Amino acid sequence: MASHRVRRRCVVPVRDSKIPAARPLVFSAASWSAFMEGVRGEAGVDTVG
Repeated sequence: MASHRVRRRCVVPVRDSKIPAARPLVFSAASWSAFMEGVRGEAGVDTVG
């Protein structure tokens, strides 16, 4: 398997939609998952909504 394919499973690149040509921010899959759980309120984090 190509190394870039393996890496994609471990990281989540996030681009700024207002500046699509900029380099993406890169988060580990675990960090991104924890962030998304917090956004969804699944981690017991109070969210504004």
